[in-house]
Amino acid sequence: MITVIGLGVSVGDLTKRGEQAIINAQKIGAPILVRTANTRSYQSVLDLGVEHVCLDDVYESSRSFSTLAKNLAKRVAQAGENAVYLVDGSATEDNSVKALCKPLRGKVEIIDGVSKVTSLVRLAGFDSCSYTAVSAYELLERAQNGGL
Repeated sequence: MITVIGLGVSVGDLTKRGEQAIINAQKIGAPILVRTANTRSYQSVLDLGVEHVCLDDVYESSRSFSTLAKNLAKRVAQAGENAVYLVDGSATEDNSVKALCKPLRGKVEIIDGVSKVTSLVRLAGFDSCSYTAVSAYELLERAQNGGL
């Protein structure tokens, strides 16, 4: 089972469950891969002091965001079934995680983190407003079913 953990957006966003999963992975010698070191949430990984590999080189060898997601998923899958993959933001919103889950149905556990969308809403000052985040896919499905 590959474990994917959302680090959130900033230091302090990593959940206790996510932190414990990372520490447990270190204890058993499981490979820990980090999508990129170029985020504020990466500091959480450094603070834990665990051995890890950053996949920033995949960005340089990918031609588009579509191939980036596929290439990241491929590297994580190649790391083996005990691999732990750390992404910034919410794991369920990450395109590389979606690309990973597709061929590995039932073999990926996701421990989510603070969403980039939620963080953006808070930073924009809309946190006191009532809003609903809706997926474009959900809107398309509703429209096709006559729900809009």
